[in-house]
Amino acid sequence: MIQVYELDGKQLRTPAEAHPYLAQTLSFPLYYGNNADALHDCLRELTTETMLFVTSADKVDASILRVLTDSQAENPMLTVFLEGEEE
Repeated sequence: MIQVYELDGKQLRTPAEAHPYLAQTLSFPLYYGNNADALHDCLRELTTETMLFVTSADKVDASILRVLTDSQAENPMLTVFLEGEEE
């Protein structure tokens, strides 16, 4: 079964906004550390095929965007689609 999530890039403008939003939306464990390393760990450890559709991707904090793309590169179970990027 594929897990599909739509993430609102406007909720990912800063790490302070992004981490609680991601933790809730992606149902991260209660011990989630609310930082880039914890996000990377959770995404890298996904064992179910997961697709993340990020809308308003041009609004996403650069460090969050980097973690999403790095995690995708390391975990074949994760696919990240970025929509609404400025050209």
